[in-house]
Amino acid sequence: MTIPAGFQPSFTRRAFTQLALVAPWLPLALQERKVQTTSDGEPHFVDPPGEISAELRAHVEALEAELASGKTTTDAVLADPASNELRPFPLFRETIAKHAPVGRVVLVPRDEPGPRLAVTLRAVHRDGKPYAGARVYAYQTSAKGWYAAEAPHVAGNSGDYRFARLFTHGITDADGRLDLATIHPTGYPRTDLPSHIHVVLEGQGGDGRVSEVRFEDCPRMTPTAREESVRAGFVVVPVEKLADGSARCTAEFALPAS
Repeated sequence: MTIPAGFQPSFTRRAFTQLALVAPWLPLALQERKVQTTSDGEPHFVDPPGEISAELRAHVEALEAELASGKTTTDAVLADPASNELRPFPLFRETIAKHAPVGRVVLVPRDEPGPRLAVTLRAVHRDGKPYAGARVYAYQTSAKGWYAAEAPHVAGNSGDYRFARLFTHGITDADGRLDLATIHPTGYPRTDLPSHIHVVLEGQGGDGRVSEVRFEDCPRMTPTAREESVRAGFVVVPVEKLADGSARCTAEFALPAS
């Protein structure tokens, strides 16, 4: 629509009153994330997060101060269910990355649904020696197979990579080890892709690797899927079931990838 030059809108007193009543809610409306659905009405994509609100920004800044002073830890922050509303925002994610712990990290809130899973990541040099000090970014789906709280995927450029709700940052210890406290992810709805955890490893001197941990106990891990996973450079691991209903596994990654 073209607006004529010199056009001046005309508002009645009633219109101004209505606008004043609505205006305080406009920031909340702008923060709502639209969900795109499939042809059968199921959630598929959700919009990336908008600008963080002043209230949530203040919350993140308070957490940053507590992390910097040692009053709390990254693991405690990520284990807190209250982190769910913060997790999609870049400001929060950057704060977690800045305070990445060494040797062990929490990936999910303590009340996250799904079977508990302990994943040991081992970073090694090509000669098999431990790769200490490698930075790791890990992210995954929930037990529903969703990256976001509202839908399986986040729209936009690298949406899942940038905004996945379940994520963490950590650094490998002197033995090249980083333990993830998480849940067993589920594969995406309406696909046959096996369940997996994305891992991005960054070492020194440009060493790096982008890969996945995939699981032999996944019902979708057929012989064909296993062959394709290995061909893609992913690590397929056996999963040990424990008496308490949890499970554990170990995945080794050489840096740089051979």
